[in-house]
Amino acid sequence: MIILTIGLIAAILMLTAAVFVFGFHVGGEHWQSELTRVRMEAIQAERQLHNLTRQAFVAMAEEAQSRRQHER
Repeated sequence: MIILTIGLIAAILMLTAAVFVFGFHVGGEHWQSELTRVRMEAIQAERQLHNLTRQAFVAMAEEAQSRRQHER
């Protein structure tokens, strides 16, 4: 009886592992496309942040230059 119970538990664990592994390889195209989409959004957000930061530094430099010219 104990051996049967252990065998049943082992079979369930093996089935669960097989579904997990084959789920990612056979029907796992969705997570790859989702990962690509998230990466593209991250790249776009990084570019936007870079442009915004550059614009802010340019504006600060222009403001500082304007103040220096008005002080003279």
